[in-house]
Formats: sequence, structure tokens, C-alpha cells
Amino acid sequence: MKKNICKALVLMSVALMSISPVMAENNDDVMVISENSQAKKVDDVIIIDDGPMLGMPNPIKDFDTIEEAQKSLSFDTKVPENVPEKYKAVAFETISDKILQVVYSDGKNEITYRTAQGTEDITGDYNKYAYTKKLKINGADVTIKGNGTKVYNVLCTKNDVTYSIFARQGISLSEIKTFLNK
Repeated sequence: MKKNICKALVLMSVALMSISPVMAENNDDVMVISENSQAKKVDDVIIIDDGPMLGMPNPIKDFDTIEEAQKSLSFDTKVPENVPEKYKAVAFETISDKILQVVYSDGKNEITYRTAQGTEDITGDYNKYAYTKKLKINGADVTIKGNGTKVYNVLCTKNDVTYSIFARQGISLSEIKTFLNK
């Protein structure tokens, strides 16, 4: 019985060692790579090349200024001229080279502003809200969604251009009016 246990342990050890794809100089340098990968060690750095990247590239591009983001798009964009005082622009981005996105923050809450050509809903917000109000402001179709005390989502369409404001934590109607007024 002891011989069978010893044989089993030896066989398991041999089996485990044979499936280890790459053994380096010591245990700290063990590399495990897939069958299709190429790996090499250069100055204590292991470089693994798994071939071409699979999947979709990130559609969001970051910019240092609003002007850079606007210039990268193929259409003229507008950004709010009046932003509630406590909010500052902290991120300038484009999405799929079709949407301008500006993120405003007051240090704890964020408001995301987007604009794009067309009339599609570009808010990226698919939540259900207690109320939805449709208005006409300066010839624009405006839809406001909220819970009665706070507004979370505003979608505005005018002249085949869509604008949206999304506030995850919600903001007051007066702050929304500040964004919408010029």
C-alpha cells in the first residue's frame, strides 16, 4: 500500500512538472504563457506578445482643452455658457468621434454634458424616473426627467443637434435652468 502511495506521488509530481510551460532560473522567474503567445525576458522584465489585440478599442478620447475636443469633431459644437458657479469643467472627451462630452464637478458631484448631430438620445442614462416633463424652450424640444425634487436627465433637440445633461446625484431645477439659459 505504501509503495502505491509513493508511486502515485511520484507520478503526480512528474505530471505537474511536465505541464509547466516555461521554467526560469528560479521560482521568482516562472513564466506561464499560452500556446500561441511569444515571451521573452529582458532585464528582469517579462514581455509577452499575445498577437494582435482582440476586441473593440476604447471609443472615448481625452483632450486637455474643450477647444481641442471640439476641433477633433466634424461638426460645430456648443457648450453651456452659463454653468452653476460651484461647477468647473474637469474632463473634455469625444465618444466615437461623434459626441462631445464635458464633465463638470463641484468636488463631490458630477454633471455630464453631451452634444451630437442628430436627434438620438445621447444621455447614456437608461434609468426610470418618477416624472418626465416635455417642454418647448426657445424653439427646442426639451425633456426633463427626475424624481420631483431633483433633475437627473435633460435631453434637448434643436436644428438636428442634440444636447444632454446628466447628473447622477441629481441637481435642482434652477441649476438646470442655468445650464439651459444663455
